[in-house]
Amino acid sequence: MGVLGAADAWGADSIIFETDVHRDVARADPVENHSAILLDGFLDHAPASPSATISAACNGTATGCRHSPANEFEESPLQAHNQRIEIHTGCNAACTLCNPSAHLAPNNYARVTAWIDCTDCKDTATDINRITTVPTIQRCVVINPVLNTVYFGFTGGFRSGASQQGVTLTNLHVRSE
Repeated sequence: MGVLGAADAWGADSIIFETDVHRDVARADPVENHSAILLDGFLDHAPASPSATISAACNGTATGCRHSPANEFEESPLQAHNQRIEIHTGCNAACTLCNPSAHLAPNNYARVTAWIDCTDCKDTATDINRITTVPTIQRCVVINPVLNTVYFGFTGGFRSGASQQGVTLTNLHVRSE
């Protein structure tokens, strides 16, 4: 929903951040609510997927997090769940060093990191200390070196009645390096 698939030129070169509260069996979604970093228009969480490392650990060691309790984002009354997403370009192959201004080879990797239920994520002028505030999920990805266009967007399925969902955006900051 709202994501260009792998057959689309833009979808085939994409980074998707997903927080999902609806299980889609066809996409091999886990039973629990989950967040994931998916690539190239590929939304399937099946074991054969290159994006399939979904873990209940939620400690930055996997590209997806199976939230506990299972209804983490559906409690009543609804609670705010602050999320922060950082994408750093110009990284080495392990994404341990990202310095886009130096752009020393190899530098065609990007470190994608997300913190879910982040309590120290409002100051976007500086990066979060990754040691003291461990990421929920992260991924090191190869990026297209000629990629010079970014489309930024949101999608949601809000349902109705007792299954109603909502998204509120606050403190939205987009910075470039």
